[in-house]
Amino acid sequence: MDSSPPLVSVVLLNYNGKRLVKLWWPILNLEYPNYEVIFFDNGSTDGSQEDFRRLASSRPCLATRILGVGQNVGYSKANNIAVQHASGKYVVLLSNDVEVTPCWLTNMIRFMESRPDVGVAQSVMYQLQNHSKHDVSGNYIDVFGFNHRLRPPSRPVEVFYSEGAVMFIRTTVLRDVRWLFDDDYFMFYEDVDFCWRAQLRGQRIFVVPDSYVYHQRGGTVPGVVMRLDPKYVRTNTRNRLATLFKNYGAANVLKYLPVSIALEILKGCWLCVNRKSLAGFACFRGVVDFLFALPHLIPRRRTVQTRRVVSERVILRRIFGPSQAFRELTAYAGQLKVNMVRPVTKT
Repeated sequence: MDSSPPLVSVVLLNYNGKRLVKLWWPILNLEYPNYEVIFFDNGSTDGSQEDFRRLASSRPCLATRILGVGQNVGYSKANNIAVQHASGKYVVLLSNDVEVTPCWLTNMIRFMESRPDVGVAQSVMYQLQNHSKHDVSGNYIDVFGFNHRLRPPSRPVEVFYSEGAVMFIRTTVLRDVRWLFDDDYFMFYEDVDFCWRAQLRGQRIFVVPDSYVYHQRGGTVPGVVMRLDPKYVRTNTRNRLATLFKNYGAANVLKYLPVSIALEILKGCWLCVNRKSLAGFACFRGVVDFLFALPHLIPRRRTVQTRRVVSERVILRRIFGPSQAFRELTAYAGQLKVNMVRPVTKT
């Protein structure tokens, strides 16, 4: 029996990450003895690809490959292309705004090797600016598809999805699920969709605290992605509704999707009333985008549903119910309104 550590393919996705180059050096100096780094450049124009090339040249014994495309094709499609070049038993999707720790890879692979039932896993993320503070991450959804936060766990904990910023995937899972991310998503919510499809094929998703990193949230997208940014609102709305449509069984599509659409319309109206009309109209546009995409989504839904092996009842046990969803949404709306009227403090 081969007892050597399995090969791991670390996919480092980059888009104009020159200001983040200092975070990449630890990736090339991990204590894990058997890994490769695939640097995939997503149409950068700031010279960051050459910066990585210089870093990699100082580690000639480490297997590194530099790939890329000439334009920004989006987070989803870029990762889809990159993983096709991975040779490892495990693939790790890593954002360019993440600083890894020396034991990060060793501890996660040790966990996954001991748990063959776990197909996808995520490291715990702390804030890059404050290593003692947990980086807010989702990892759970409710019946309407809205994200809910994970409290920092003290032991490995099962979740609904792994965030794409640092996602570990067994290569066998990629083959079984058939595709990683939907290219149409461009970015946002593709991690929820993939993990939902993986669960429908019998996979389990865990967050593992012994494997931890530091994350500069919003480092890839210029500035911090604001919840009221119209591009974010529109894309996230469309992708969330598409994810519900593809992955729910027929009964729950009819039960929860219309309510979810109504909530988006209500949210859009609320934002307009509160003088955030650009974000409000973005909600409406996201709903319209989803409706126009239905002819394309129907065959994808058919593929997902015909291949599922896990019952709807099992999936619903891992999702927050309507009452908790409404409590969280009400609290979030109140917090959002406070933030909208809070004066900006100049530093």
